Amino acid sequence: MKQYQTNSKHGLLIATNQESGSVSRLNSNHKLTDGHNFPSPQEIYKKHGLAGIEKEDTQVAKILRTNETNTNSAPVADVAKDHSSFIYDRTLGVRYTKTAHYIPVTVKAIQKEKVVSTLKLFPGYGDAGDTHTGFAEINKSPKDYECEDLLPFKAGIEAGADGIMVPHIIIKTWILSYLHPFHLQFINFYVEDWITWLNYF
Repeated sequence: MKQYQTNSKHGLLIATNQESGSVSRLNSNHKLTDGHNFPSPQEIYKKHGLAGIEKEDTQVAKILRTNETNTNSAPVADVAKDHSSFIYDRTLGVRYTKTAHYIPVTVKAIQKEKVVSTLKLFPGYGDAGDTHTGFAEINKSPKDYECEDLLPFKAGIEAGADGIMVPHIIIKTWILSYLHPFHLQFINFYVEDWITWLNYF
């Protein structure tokens, strides 16, 4: 892992889920954020493009560090084809290739402020249902994942993302042995949505 200054000599990660938009933990106390609003990446991208994304994510990371938080469970690297899908509003709202261009921008903006970045939700949430209300599953071939959902994750890994979060969904056709050719050895930790484990190298 990059040598960020952490909150203990053991490298303790203090994390929050600050995607912005509908998932914005910093909204809970405006006194801590100087009244800063946190629009979703999708809103920012539509109005200001990638330059706006970089500016906003840099500001968010600064706020996190000021409040003793050194890890963000972001960015969302998922792509949803259906606009009514559960995850859609949390995505950039574009297809795989454009999302792959976006991910390195936000990863580097977060890291520039000495905050750990976490790609999610690997290997791609897609149009799966809401796992907060029940089980959800995806039936997609590894080949389709390789050509579609994995593109943003590959871009994030190549940009030096620190970690990956995986969702609590059932992926029927996915096998763990398929992950290793994807070079996940370059990732420093894995986080399961709700249950966390760290795997340092």
